[in-house]
Amino acid sequence: MNIKRHLLIGLFFLLLFCNIRASHITGGEIILKQVGINTYQAEVTLYRSCGWLSSAFGDSIQLGIYERGTLLPVLFPYLTLQHETNVQWASTGCTPPNNVCGKRGLYKGIFTVPINISGYIVMAEGCCREGGINNIKNSATEGIVIYSEISSPLIVNSTPEFLRPSLIYACPNDSLQYNFSATDSDGDSLVYSLVTPLAGVSNGFTNWFNPSIPPYASIIWETGFSLLNPSNSNYPLKIDSLSGVLFGSFNTSGNYAIAIKVDEIRNGLVISSTIKEIEVIVPNSCTPNYIPTGNNLPAGKTYTINATDEICIEFEISDQNNDSIFVHFESETLLGGNINAPYAVAPPVAGKTKIEASYCWKTTCEHASQIPYKVNYFISDNGCPYPKTNNHSFEIIVNPAPLVSAPNMVCYALLNNHAVQVSWRDTANQKYFSHYQIYRGVNGNNYFLIDSITDRNQQNYIDTLAFGCDSLNYSYFIIPVNVCGVEGNSSDTISADFLKLVFESYIKTVSVEDENKILIDWEDMPDAYFSTHYLYKTDRGNNQITLFKTLAQYDLGYYIDEETNTAENSNCYTIEIENACGITTPKSNLSCSILLNGNDDNSEVLFFNRVNWLEYINWQGNVKEYQLWRKHNRDSDFSFYATFKNKQLASTDSSLQVEGGEFTYLIIAVEDTAGRNAISKSNQLTLNQHPSVYIPNSFTPNNDGINDSWKPEWAYVENYKLEIFDRWGNKIFITEDPYEGWDGTSNNIPYNSGVYVYTIYYTSFKSEKVYILTNSFVLIR
Repeated sequence: MNIKRHLLIGLFFLLLFCNIRASHITGGEIILKQVGINTYQAEVTLYRSCGWLSSAFGDSIQLGIYERGTLLPVLFPYLTLQHETNVQWASTGCTPPNNVCGKRGLYKGIFTVPINISGYIVMAEGCCREGGINNIKNSATEGIVIYSEISSPLIVNSTPEFLRPSLIYACPNDSLQYNFSATDSDGDSLVYSLVTPLAGVSNGFTNWFNPSIPPYASIIWETGFSLLNPSNSNYPLKIDSLSGVLFGSFNTSGNYAIAIKVDEIRNGLVISSTIKEIEVIVPNSCTPNYIPTGNNLPAGKTYTINATDEICIEFEISDQNNDSIFVHFESETLLGGNINAPYAVAPPVAGKTKIEASYCWKTTCEHASQIPYKVNYFISDNGCPYPKTNNHSFEIIVNPAPLVSAPNMVCYALLNNHAVQVSWRDTANQKYFSHYQIYRGVNGNNYFLIDSITDRNQQNYIDTLAFGCDSLNYSYFIIPVNVCGVEGNSSDTISADFLKLVFESYIKTVSVEDENKILIDWEDMPDAYFSTHYLYKTDRGNNQITLFKTLAQYDLGYYIDEETNTAENSNCYTIEIENACGITTPKSNLSCSILLNGNDDNSEVLFFNRVNWLEYINWQGNVKEYQLWRKHNRDSDFSFYATFKNKQLASTDSSLQVEGGEFTYLIIAVEDTAGRNAISKSNQLTLNQHPSVYIPNSFTPNNDGINDSWKPEWAYVENYKLEIFDRWGNKIFITEDPYEGWDGTSNNIPYNSGVYVYTIYYTSFKSEKVYILTNSFVLIR
C-alpha cells in the first residue's frame, strides 16, 4: 500500500515537473487560409525558450472557435504538430549571444464552420509564459492567448501571413528596427498597431486544450511599463501602421512581451484582425548595429524645376559598423514608371562602409505637372543582429517651361520700294527660347505670319515682299515661342509711323547731390537700353563743350558726375541720344549747376553772413524761386530760412546765433509749374564767424541785483576756459562754462575789494588756434 502511495506521489510530481518544464511560451500567431466556401486551414505557430526547464511542444493543440458578437461556442478542432525547429534569431551570417535560444513549433489542421454573417473568433490558449519577463507582473503564472477574428465565410478571405519569427533579440540602448511586415494573399490593405497582450488562463498547467470562452483579460503591466511605453525606455516602442516596422529601444537587459495587431482592410472595412505575440530578449551586452547615415540626404525635400531642365541629386552614405550598404530607388520617374520617356537614371548602389548614390532626370515638356513626382529611396545594411534601414523620399515639382519674353521693336527702315527692315533687341536671357514668329499687317490690320526665326541672336529681319512700302504703312510685331511650343505675349508693334517720329533729348535737372557729386537727370527716349548716350560737359562760361561720357545700353535716365569740384565750379551739361536705328537726337538744353559763394573773412566780428549764387540754367519752365536753407554747427539738419525771386541771387543773414560760429548754407532752385517741377541744389557753403569776448573792468557783489558777478560776454566761441587770480598770484576761481561768472567768493568766503587778474583761453569753430586774454579787473564792495 505504501509502495503504491509513493508511486502515485512520484507520478504526480513527475507530471507537475513536466508541466513546469513546458510552460515557457514566448509568443505565437494564427494564420487562417480559406480553402473552401466555409472551410479553413489553420496554422498556429508557437514559440518557446529552450532552457533546461523547457520541454518539447506537445503533439497537438485545440482551437476555440466562437461566433463573433454572440461569443457562442461553435467548434473546437485539433491541430497537429508538423515540426519543431530552432528560431533563426538574426540575419544570415550573424551569431546571436550564447544565452539567446528559442524553438518554433508549427501546428496545422482543417476545420469547417457554419456560414453566418457575423464571422468568428479563432483562438488558442495555454499556460504559462516564461518567468521573469520584465514588463509583465507574475509572468510565470500568466497564460497566453493566440487570437484572430475573421468575417463571414461569404467574404472570401485568408488572414495575413507573417514573414518574420516572433522571437527576436536586441542590444541594450540600441535603436531597434525590425520589420514584421505581413503578406496578404487577397491583396487587402494591412494596418499595424501595438496592443496589450492577452493573459488567458493562469492555472499553472500547460495544456493548450479546452480553451475558455472570450472575452479575455489583458496582462497586468509591471510598474513603469504601459502600452504607450512597453519597453519603459527613453525611445518607446512604436510600430509604423503601414509598413509594420517596429522601432524603439530598450534601456535594460531582460525579456519583454509585445503584442502586434494587424487589421485587414477591404473597401474601407476591417474584415479580419490577428494578434501576433512576440518576445524580445535583450542580453546584457552585444554590439549594436547603427543605422547607416548620409551627408546631404534629400530627406523630405522638394525640388522645383522647369520642364526641359535636368536635375541631379547626389548624396553619400556611410555605415559606422563597416557593414555593406545597399541603396535603391523607387519612383514613377524611373524606367517602367507611369510617365513618358526619358526616364530618370538612379542605379542601385552597393558597397562597403561608404557609398555614393545619385538620381538624375532630364525632363521634357510632357513632364510638366501640378502634382509633384515622389521619389523614394531605401538605404539598408547587412549588419547584425538585423539589417538597419534609413528610408526617405523627396519630391520634384516640374513647372511648365516659362514663357519667352517678347523683344523690343526698336527700328523700322525702308530699303527700297518692296523691302522693309525691322530691328529689335532682347534684354532677357531666354533659356527656354525656341523661335520668334514674325507677323506683318497693313495700317494696323490683317496681320498674318510671314516667317519664323530660330536664331535668338538675330536682331533684325528684312521683309522683301513688302511691295509698295514707300506708300503703304506696313506694321510688324513678334510673338515668341518657348521650347514647349507655347506662345508668349506679343511684342510692341512698329510701323512706318516710326519714320515720322522726332526724338528730342532734354536734361530735366543738374543738381549737386553731395560734395563733388553732381546729378544729371534727363528724359530718355523709348527703348533707352538699346540706345547710346553721349554726355557732354563744360565749365560755366567756357564755350568749349567736350564729350565727357559715352553710355551704351544704359537706361537709368541719370548719371552722377564725381569728377568735379562743386565748391569751386559750376558745371554745365548737354546730352545726345542715338537710338538702335542710328538716329541721333540734337544736343539737349545746356544745363548748369548752382555755385554758392559767400564771405569767409573771419578777421573781424561781423555778426552777419553774406551769400550769393550763380543762377540755374536752363529749365524749360524757368526758375520759380530760390530757397535758402541754413544750419549751424549745433544743428543736425538744415532748416528753411528764406525764399527769393528768380532774379535775386544774393542774401545777408543777420540773425546768427552767438552760440554757434560755423554756419552752413544751401540754395535750392525750384522750377516753375510750366516745366517739370524739378529742383536743383547748390553746393553746401560753410562760413565761420570770428570769435569775440567782451571783458568787464569791475563789478560790485553787494547783492543789490546790479552787477553782482563778474562774467565775460562772448560770441562764436567753441572752447572756453576762465581763471581768476588774487594779487599774490593764487588761483581762486576756474570754470570752463562760458555761462558761469564769479560772485567774488571762494568756498563761500567773500574776497575784499581790490584788483584781481584774469586769464581767458578760447577757440573759434574754424581753427584750433587758442586765443589768450590776460588783464585785471576791480572788485568793489
